[in-house]
Amino acid sequence: MRKIEKPFLEFYNKGLNDADIAKIFNCSRTSVLNWRKENNLITNHYENNRIKRINSYKLKQSLKRKYSSINNDCISFITGTLLGDASISKKITFKYSHKLEHKDYVIKKAELINLKGSYYESYTKLKGVKFPCYIFSAYTHPIFNKYRKLFYPEDKKVFPVEHCKKYLNWKAFALWFGDDGCYLKGRGVALAVFALSSRIEDIRKILKENLNLDCTIHGKEKGILYFSKKDLPYIRKNIIEFLPECLHYKLGSV
Repeated sequence: MRKIEKPFLEFYNKGLNDADIAKIFNCSRTSVLNWRKENNLITNHYENNRIKRINSYKLKQSLKRKYSSINNDCISFITGTLLGDASISKKITFKYSHKLEHKDYVIKKAELINLKGSYYESYTKLKGVKFPCYIFSAYTHPIFNKYRKLFYPEDKKVFPVEHCKKYLNWKAFALWFGDDGCYLKGRGVALAVFALSSRIEDIRKILKENLNLDCTIHGKEKGILYFSKKDLPYIRKNIIEFLPECLHYKLGSV
């Protein structure tokens, strides 16, 4: 054993365990073990595992610190865009997209929600027509698990009434309108809520109670909320600060 003690020590100091050293010298693992015991050396296997556990813990703590801070304002913005175009997939991926001309809106929403993620260009189809779009996909965040269950209790998006009673304020309405609202020249504005039309009476009631907004229901499928011309200045005043210039046309402001 003494003839190969120095070579053993060289690889031991590099962090190799008994099995790795034995392979290098084509000897038994027991030989390395006996040499290590004679020299009162601990096994690198356990030491490596200890270091891995420490590093793993540090990594987890680091990731926790990197999660964006989500306050009540952020929750309102998340609520608004989930009522609109944003989605949370079964894999708990929070994502939304808009046409490329509205790139500033995609970025603005992420800033308001205080989420970190990736942006990229792609293409989507609408009524068979292909057009470029800009997409935001958020990094993992624990809050998405909660909102996946809240907005997709049976894998289909719903209008969570109790949640919206608390968080459907002007901030939420701003992003919802930015996603699904439109300007009706000379008549007012409208909000498309087709996917949530089963709760349209609840929506109308909460808009009245929370925002003092009156609206009427239109459309063959009763999926459009119409806000009259007289309410337009009131709506514009409360949401325009949350919408980039590229969307001001939806409020009759070009």
